[in-house]
Amino acid sequence: MESPIPTVIMVGIYLYIVIFLGPWLMANRKPFKLKTVLVVYNAAQVIFSLAMLWEVSTYLFLIFTSEYSPFLFFCVCLFVCLFGLYVSLPSMIISSFIFYLT
Repeated sequence: MESPIPTVIMVGIYLYIVIFLGPWLMANRKPFKLKTVLVVYNAAQVIFSLAMLWEVSTYLFLIFTSEYSPFLFFCVCLFVCLFGLYVSLPSMIISSFIFYLT
């Protein structure tokens, strides 16, 4: 940006909403009960974390227990072609993407 004016305006609008407009709109409303939602969300986070731990530990075990581990660490395709072992690198990438989205 060439000028800081748009940023200052956006910060000012944000502060107005947070300090004045938000409390005024929520003055006569009851707070949401989110205990069940948070328990489900935390359980999903634990499941995704365990799935990623399983994927990464399996991948690293196959890489570091190989006799050619310094070379195969950088070339998973060679690892799959030479030994015929399936390393689920795409599923590890997808699960990490889902983890970072949540």
